[in-house]
Amino acid sequence: MIGVMPDDVSRVPLPAVVLATRVVVMLPAVGVAELIAPVQVLIQEGLRAFSLPATGARPGELRAVFAARGCFGVHDVRDIAQARQAIAEGAEFASSLGAPQAVDLLVAAEVPTLVGALTPGEVARAWADPVSAVQVVPAGVFGNSYAAHLVALLPDIALTTRGADSSYEARVWLAAGARAVFVADKLLGDSIGGGDLAGLRLRARPYLEAALTGDNETLRHESAQSV
Repeated sequence: MIGVMPDDVSRVPLPAVVLATRVVVMLPAVGVAELIAPVQVLIQEGLRAFSLPATGARPGELRAVFAARGCFGVHDVRDIAQARQAIAEGAEFASSLGAPQAVDLLVAAEVPTLVGALTPGEVARAWADPVSAVQVVPAGVFGNSYAAHLVALLPDIALTTRGADSSYEARVWLAAGARAVFVADKLLGDSIGGGDLAGLRLRARPYLEAALTGDNETLRHESAQSV
């Protein structure tokens, strides 16, 4: 186990909806009108946490439509201007791949903030700052076995993932102990902008099942043994 100092850092917790649903849907950079129908379907199926590109539709616009039925944050915050916009829009969480000043601004505003990292050393260094979670990205690059190994090395760090998009990969990471998984194209498919919503509904169900059964010990074992 990598040595991590005792966590006496004050952290803003991840939103309750994110911790409850455990699956965050990353939406593309399109107009809000194109997102309403697929978001409605996903909420109906039980997936209620969504992340918008920092350069795309604003979370406040979707919150005006769905109110408390959904939880809306932003991803890929790259600079101070985008961080300020996220704060002004009332983003319920924000993630960044590495923009220290933007992260500092989000943390100071008490926005639950996730910072990207990949290797155990990078994850441990990211957690030294008062962030809400570390986002393992790209989570699928080392294979499914990485999930259990990383959590075993760093059991006290709140981990989320990005880049392990299939429902099976989501299940493996949740079984290993990730707090949430961020998923995108394999779930959304062609549903945006008037696409196949019935197909989206069917694809959503395995992700919801993954979130509900993510602590299954058999999957935990499989994630440690698979290549």
